[in-house]
Amino acid sequence: MIFFIIRRLIMTVFLLILVSMITFAIFFLVPRLAGQTAYQLAAQYVGRNPIPSEIEAVEVKLGLNAPLYLQYGRYIKGIVFGVHYSDGTNVSYCPFPCSDIRSATSSRSGRSWSVTLRSRCR
Repeated sequence: MIFFIIRRLIMTVFLLILVSMITFAIFFLVPRLAGQTAYQLAAQYVGRNPIPSEIEAVEVKLGLNAPLYLQYGRYIKGIVFGVHYSDGTNVSYCPFPCSDIRSATSSRSGRSWSVTLRSRCR
């Protein structure tokens, strides 16, 4: 029985790694395979009528000009440890998924029930 549990835990870790790789590929690799450059990806983040210096700054800030293995490493680090984002004078922190769990209660059809909310980036 203990070997079954250990084997399942190991398979769970492999499954989480596989899911993270697929998610990363969808958001970072597929656009590049479709022909977009890092400059074009950064231009999508900047908005309408960007100037070239803003696009290059966003490209460097997001690390889109780094190799894919470094981008994947930052992606995993952000999932596990959380990420700090700095936009000029504002600094926001996006915690890892389970760090800030709050419970909210509500009344539905006369009964009281609890809902767990996760606070995302603040």
